[in-house]
Amino acid sequence: MNDLVKIRMEFYGQFVGIIGKKDMCFEVEPELEKAVGTIGRCLEMDYNIKIPYVLLLNDRLVSLIIKGGENQSINSGDVFKFVPVLSGG
Repeated sequence: MNDLVKIRMEFYGQFVGIIGKKDMCFEVEPELEKAVGTIGRCLEMDYNIKIPYVLLLNDRLVSLIIKGGENQSINSGDVFKFVPVLSGG
């Protein structure tokens, strides 16, 4: 089993109001896809987060990192940013 790594999560827009803070630290698996799953489940369970969001890892879109097959390991100190998807009428 791999050791967990400590990451920082930053929240923007309506996430700040839902979660009650702008950032928090969290320990996750060092594999990107596993970490994303763990974070998503925790946010949904602890804060009932069900709104769509864009997820960045060190200012890069997580979906593009995974799709592009780039280095998908996470290091201690990495920063995930949660940005709500905005829509207008």
